[in-house]
Amino acid sequence: MEYLEGHSLFHRLQEQGPMPVLGAVNIVRQIVSALSLAHEMGVIHRDLKPENVFLLRRPGRRRVVRRMAEADQTQPRFEVEDEGDFDLVKLLDFGLAKVLMDTSVSATDPNMILGTPAYLAPEQINGPSVDGRTDIYALGILLYEMITGSPPFGGTSVALLRAHVSQQALPPEQMNPDVEIDANTSNTILRCLRKEPRRRFQTMDELDQALAGFFVDRVYLREAANMPGAEDAGVVVPPRPPSEARKPREQTITDELQELFQGSQDGLEQKLEQALDGPPVAPAPPEPEVVVEQVQEQEQEEWKKTKETLPYRSLKR
Repeated sequence: MEYLEGHSLFHRLQEQGPMPVLGAVNIVRQIVSALSLAHEMGVIHRDLKPENVFLLRRPGRRRVVRRMAEADQTQPRFEVEDEGDFDLVKLLDFGLAKVLMDTSVSATDPNMILGTPAYLAPEQINGPSVDGRTDIYALGILLYEMITGSPPFGGTSVALLRAHVSQQALPPEQMNPDVEIDANTSNTILRCLRKEPRRRFQTMDELDQALAGFFVDRVYLREAANMPGAEDAGVVVPPRPPSEARKPREQTITDELQELFQGSQDGLEQKLEQALDGPPVAPAPPEPEVVVEQVQEQEQEEWKKTKETLPYRSLKR
């Protein structure tokens, strides 16, 4: 098991409150990258929350473009600086993960609501039909909370469930007037929180493309073209390296789990027994056959010879 030295996103929000947009988006895009791969393999998380996002501080190697706000200049000035430390994300606890298969493999009660009330998608409350867009809803709540300092809905568990199903979330800038975000950023977050899954972003890759346009006064150099005026001010955006197509797996995780759940339990038990008992022991060689009569005759002959050699003793009294 990997040892992680850091703290959870929950701890960060409790200690520091709302996060800068660049830092929040950096965390969310790492989660998006991880879940994109999980969804491709047929697995959804279903329990995204700050406690399940672990942050490790690491020295950054990227360059950041900062827009300098100066009142005496009609044109904004931009500076390119080092990133400094950043948050490396570890996504934890796939304990409620669901495998997207033709037949359900869940052993839980179908009427049971699984997940954390503050981050549940409407479809988790209304019924068992969930997919990758369920994680997109929870990610929208995470980003909303990181930027404003609080999730969009509050109250008791029952009140939270009702709000997820029927109440529209306030725009982030109305939840916290001190938040500085543009309309595009606000609309992107609210799109993640649509009640109907078909009205949200449909894939993690689609959400990631929208997150690339998030900025307030800082943006990574590779995405500086999204910041108005940066290229006109002389900021040179490095070309992106050609992306390599992801190689398909010979067998997807879904297939492997389906095989496990539907046909390989006996094989799994056998492997567990071998692991517990150690390597198989070779059978003992067969014992040579012994003829009882021959042994008895040999013993009698040996006894006769022994008696002849013994000294004679009189037993007269």
